[in-house]
Amino acid sequence: MKKIFIFSLFVSMCMGVNAQLATSQSNITYRTVIEEPSQPKTYTGWNSLYVEYLPSKLHSQSFTGAALNYGHAFAVTQKLPLFVETGLGGQYSFFKEYGYKTQFVSVKVPLNVIYEYVIPGTSISLDPYAGARLRVNVWGQYESDYGEHDLFDDDEGFGKRVQVGWQAGLKVRFNNAFFVGGSYGTDFMDFSPESKISEATVSLGVTF
Repeated sequence: MKKIFIFSLFVSMCMGVNAQLATSQSNITYRTVIEEPSQPKTYTGWNSLYVEYLPSKLHSQSFTGAALNYGHAFAVTQKLPLFVETGLGGQYSFFKEYGYKTQFVSVKVPLNVIYEYVIPGTSISLDPYAGARLRVNVWGQYESDYGEHDLFDDDEGFGKRVQVGWQAGLKVRFNNAFFVGGSYGTDFMDFSPESKISEATVSLGVTF
């Protein structure tokens, strides 16, 4: 009789514990955290309007240039920050030799490949680039003891109207609103007999 009483008490205690556990389980709120998939970044191009200062050399003669340019960068792919940039610019260049002034005006068309790198945690983009450029000289004159002459005249001039060259540089964009940059390049083709133009550039502009 005593054993039956003890066994009944043990069963009652077990049932009580199970009831408590069931009640506790029913009061637990389970929370499932669903992480939203990260949106892949899409790359779009940009427009730019900028001025350039161009310290340059023709053979051993140093000269100065200034340019106003428009550019547009096209996204090549949506998976990589790779862009192709082209545009149009107007440039004025001049130098003096033995007191005589030479000056010319050019139209420029660049074609660059750009790789964009955004500095983590900032709104600063580094845009290294390299490419080719076309320069068409539309007007020019030089002075001599006999007066002023057409720089590109077939009879009395010594300048060539068309040059193709290469360039490489870096632009630093801030908040995708403005940028500063620098580059260096040389021509493949002569500007004057056995003389090619090499030029550095310092640029400042806005992007939109």
